[in-house]
Amino acid sequence: MHKQSGYKHQNPAAVALAAFMSLFAEAANANSNSAVGGATVDAGKTAVEWRIAMSEDDEDAGQDGRVRTRVHLDHAFSSLYAARLVYNVDKRKDDNFEFSGLSLQNRFHVLKKEDYGFDGGIRLNYTFADGDKKPDVLSLRFYQQIPYKAWEVRFNQIFETEIGEERDGGLLAEWRTQVTYAVNDNLRLGLDLFHDLGNLEHQSGYSAQEHAAGPVLKAKLGGGYSIEAAYRVGISDASADQSGTFILTKSW
Repeated sequence: MHKQSGYKHQNPAAVALAAFMSLFAEAANANSNSAVGGATVDAGKTAVEWRIAMSEDDEDAGQDGRVRTRVHLDHAFSSLYAARLVYNVDKRKDDNFEFSGLSLQNRFHVLKKEDYGFDGGIRLNYTFADGDKKPDVLSLRFYQQIPYKAWEVRFNQIFETEIGEERDGGLLAEWRTQVTYAVNDNLRLGLDLFHDLGNLEHQSGYSAQEHAAGPVLKAKLGGGYSIEAAYRVGISDASADQSGTFILTKSW
């Protein structure tokens, strides 16, 4: 575990962020506003988070020029349980920003690194969709967070089903992986891999699924602020050609 320390002279996190955002700006998918989540819950901690994501896809008008943003309010009531409220907004190309749903997330830290050598978590989420006939979404998510010296590996397994009048049947599944290296006490660089397998009842091969990969930067800025920035390229036909995500968090 690295001790937190301040920077002297030029902030390396700020330099890396500026370089990364030059790439992010060139990017402007179903998972583009998401990140690879962690398993831990820190008792008494409160966090406010803002995310914005953009995607481009020459062959899919629904993803081309799409912007998604959301705000999180998270509080850990104990070392086992935290609750999170998420306000979601969506904007299609040449359209206005519109409210798309409100999510309630229940986070459980069930396996502790001190006992098992890694952290394990479970989340039970429910999203209330905007609109009378749009289906709500219920999801069950599993998280593993594995440290090794300056490295950290995260795995997420996500299962979702729709609830409501116009629901699609079946179970949707997704696998996410993140590998990061601690450059110093305040900066991590790594790789994200997203694999959206779609509806398990209607599998049609790799090219029809959404697979994406790309670099990720995570930095502590001081004063309880932190950022995460990711750029991804599609590695299957169904995925957006490119997408970017930026996350700003304030914790106390």
